Amino acid sequence: MKTPTPDNHSKILRNALYAFLFIILLLPNIYALAVCPELQFSAGKKIGYAAVSLVGFIVPLLFLKAKTYFIVEGIVSLLVAPIEIASLFFYGATTRSMFLRTIFETNTDEAREFITSFLPFAIVVVGVWVAYFALTIKAVRNTYIVPGRLRKLTLWALPIMIAVGLGYFYRMSRQINSQMTVSEVFTDALDKMFSKFYKIFPFDVYLSAGKLVEQQRELSESIEKLKDFSFGINAKTDSIPETYVLVIGETARWYNFGINGYERNTTPNMVRISNLVSYSNSISQANLTGNSVPMILSRFAVDNFDRINTEKTLPEAFAEAGFSLSWLTAQNQFAEVQRILTQCDKVFSTRKDFDSSENFDGLLLQPFAAVVADSAHTKKFIVVHLMGNHLKYNLRYPKEYERFTPALDDSFDYQMLSESIRDEMINAYDNAILYNDYIISELIKTLDNQGGIWAMLYLSDHGENLFDDERKLMVHGSNFPTPYEFRIPFIVSYSDDYAKAYPEKIANIVGNKDKHISSHVVFHSLLDMADLGAGVVDKRFCIDDTLLISPDTISVMLGNGDLADFCF
Repeated sequence: MKTPTPDNHSKILRNALYAFLFIILLLPNIYALAVCPELQFSAGKKIGYAAVSLVGFIVPLLFLKAKTYFIVEGIVSLLVAPIEIASLFFYGATTRSMFLRTIFETNTDEAREFITSFLPFAIVVVGVWVAYFALTIKAVRNTYIVPGRLRKLTLWALPIMIAVGLGYFYRMSRQINSQMTVSEVFTDALDKMFSKFYKIFPFDVYLSAGKLVEQQRELSESIEKLKDFSFGINAKTDSIPETYVLVIGETARWYNFGINGYERNTTPNMVRISNLVSYSNSISQANLTGNSVPMILSRFAVDNFDRINTEKTLPEAFAEAGFSLSWLTAQNQFAEVQRILTQCDKVFSTRKDFDSSENFDGLLLQPFAAVVADSAHTKKFIVVHLMGNHLKYNLRYPKEYERFTPALDDSFDYQMLSESIRDEMINAYDNAILYNDYIISELIKTLDNQGGIWAMLYLSDHGENLFDDERKLMVHGSNFPTPYEFRIPFIVSYSDDYAKAYPEKIANIVGNKDKHISSHVVFHSLLDMADLGAGVVDKRFCIDDTLLISPDTISVMLGNGDLADFCF
């Protein structure tokens, strides 16, 4: 047995030091593998996350010498590692722009209170930083760690790895929409592959920071552009309490609601509510959330989509009338919503990822009850933006709502999407509708318990394809829009006091339930239902009034025409 020479001994110590420093850099990634919910039920996801994390840290080693590498990575990765660990600890998700916004909007007192509460963690963080940089500066030699031949081999392997990853996402994109062209599938696959870096440290921190900067720029421009805009609405000066609620669902299609005639009883709570009207022929104006929600909030329809950002929105119109604003959401927000949030008296967000487990809409019920009970404001307008039925359907409801089986379970991955699991997909989807029914009924129960004049409008942003016909389409956002993507639930509920105060409006709301409508009616209808419509709304788009929508206004009627005009 050979006795280690001093040179060998030094080499072993040096490699041990490199390994130690490398592990410190990887701590957020290791923590994510241990606690991030969406990685817990798929070995493939764990392997993929670990592989991309390692590659992300190894690639710079091919070009940088050891001391330079560890200093650069220490600055780029280690200094922002506490942000990633905090996001994983508090929200079970990697860093998102909304989490960064929360950090940047924290005032000095809040920051001091937070650091004091987690003082041991703060001390450990500072200690790790000091130890890491001290060891790097004093003990690391500035030589290449990876031998030249291995560097060349790794550089050759990188394109192969990228090609394999792209092939994986290409197959996924092709499965989701088999009718897209090769170019469209390739573009979609690139987008999907790039989006994964929003979930891998340290890329997620910097990509989310860039997204936040862009959002803030758009927000500032929007605020400046519309600062002098006014709908000319007269504020209500009486002291009679009134509450109006807009609930925006997600990916819920009309066809799977029991209250609309679906063979399954997916809405057992709503069917028992007396003051509730479910509309028969309602469609969305777009099959993607980012296009649909801005139109729901605007008085401009799809044929004037380019004018949406030229004026303020429905919540801002209510604010002009003296109503307090609250926005409660289970989703991330885009620029139009961010401007609204700056004017809200109350904002609550779960800030969870689409693939986070236990990110249930029920988390919004308690904040909603608190807003409704707030006696500081007699006039209230509340928006509740649900996660609803967005894929993965099995993550949208607690296990006690798994009535329809067999359903998708925690092992489900997007790569598994195929017609072979259609029954499991539909069962999970219907379970999510069942839970959605509970959420809607609980919101109504909260309003009922508070009493007084109130009205609530619920609609989904768009629907969903579930292998419904020979096209074998799934999910939404198709370039070949279908009625399943566009036909959405549209439900109105109201209090006895509202019915007494506005009997003619209730007669029209009920009488119009079988007319053809689109989500364009939301702006006009809610303002008119609150008796704020003078000079602002168009009676042709008011469900509580005339509602005279001609075929020229809505060019498609639920599958009896060309839906392309409504596709975004």
